Amino acid sequence: MSSTELSNTNYIRSILNNKLARIILALLFFLFIYKIIYQVFIFFNVEPNILKMYMSWIAVLILLLCVLPYKRYNL
Repeated sequence: MSSTELSNTNYIRSILNNKLARIILALLFFLFIYKIIYQVFIFFNVEPNILKMYMSWIAVLILLLCVLPYKRYNL
């Protein structure tokens, strides 16, 4: 690996270690997914209450994936 590739991977790791950056990336990911799922649910004529319930669960899962540690530790 070249030195530029190593510096790029270190930069990405430093961003992913920052919780605020992970939350912002998750928010952008959720907004992208929300638009797609919303259009699919509208196409299949799903009730708005069910749509809100699914989207709230997806938002909670994405938030937990951002906030909780992502490294595996040996017990």
